[in-house]
Amino acid sequence: MNIRDKLLSRYFLIALLTVGISYFSITSIHNIGMSYVEIADETIPMIASLENLRFACLRLLSSTKEAALISRLTKGTETDTAIDKEIDLIETGIKKYENALKKYTIYIKLFPNEQSLFDTIKKNSQLLIASSAKIMRAIANGVSDSELYELKENFKKYEKDTLKAIDAALINETHEINERKESVTYLLHNSELIIMFACIISFIVAIVFGFVSAVNISRPIRKLNLAMEEVGRGDLTVKTEAESNDEIGSLSLTFNKMTVDLREYEKTTHKSTY
Repeated sequence: MNIRDKLLSRYFLIALLTVGISYFSITSIHNIGMSYVEIADETIPMIASLENLRFACLRLLSSTKEAALISRLTKGTETDTAIDKEIDLIETGIKKYENALKKYTIYIKLFPNEQSLFDTIKKNSQLLIASSAKIMRAIANGVSDSELYELKENFKKYEKDTLKAIDAALINETHEINERKESVTYLLHNSELIIMFACIISFIVAIVFGFVSAVNISRPIRKLNLAMEEVGRGDLTVKTEAESNDEIGSLSLTFNKMTVDLREYEKTTHKSTY
């Protein structure tokens, strides 16, 4: 193999190692990016839907309690107006709840293992809405304080159950996003270490290949140069060893043939002189 092919093969190995490192880097970056996309497209929207559900339920709770309180304190046109305002707020809260639940229904399909949490939230929140409607009808019908009190107690129970279910789902999603963040951080840290290690290995391989190539080229040339100096001083018995099959090895063989020819020429000249 000639010098050019030797150098090209070694540089090809270095280039191949570089391509391998680049491929691993691109793959690692892609995996990290996909992990972030999953968090952005799945977990974060899920948390947002739950937060919207919680806000809608709190709006419903606040307006229902406010309407019950107003109906007990005063009577008259102003009271009716205030109650109508709370009814509007309750309806707005129910619409927001329905929109949030619709989005939550879409995202929950990505997490089948959380279906039970969804079912609990849906059941309790619907009971809460129904309880609110009963209270508003009771206010409109002017029921007694004892009947209204009983309805309010049931309402409090549904309130507690609904918020507890939503909070449980939020805690679960928080754990989920923390686990995913830890996974991404772990993947990022490992990728950094592997890429750093691969770069160090690549650097060492490049240095070793460069050193070996330099030695393999310079050593026989240096020996050949010393041999030529010996010939220049009149020593035609000097001989070099062909250490390789490349151009330098061929040059060494040519040098040896030259010294043999010079010795033969010297002998012939010496004989003709005498």
